[in-house]
Amino acid sequence: MYAMFVVVKNTKKIKKIVNALNEIGIKGATIIDTMGGGNYYNNYLGSRPAIGSALRTIEDVSIFNKTIISIVYCEKHVIDAMDAIEAILGGDMKKPNSGIIFTVPVVAFRGGELEKYVGQYHCF
Repeated sequence: MYAMFVVVKNTKKIKKIVNALNEIGIKGATIIDTMGGGNYYNNYLGSRPAIGSALRTIEDVSIFNKTIISIVYCEKHVIDAMDAIEAILGGDMKKPNSGIIFTVPVVAFRGGELEKYVGQYHCF
């Protein structure tokens, strides 16, 4: 099992990503607003003129990312999810401001509904 973290700059792509995860068999996810260190430094530690804040609101430019956290049962689903997410985000995650995807092993867990879906999707 893996905990998969997907940090996405283009928040308008979140619905497509969640739909793709569901199609792969990854049914549960938590989505939270997050901010990179650069944005925090530039927007919160430095000065924030009122005009710049107003323009950001008008232009619908967000300093926040969306981070999707999901427990994924098998490595095949992780690879399939990464491929699908990268395609949705433009096909090259190495481009600046695309986002990042990474996983960490999960040794044990309690709660959630993962066990309900484990038998429905086979890992090869």
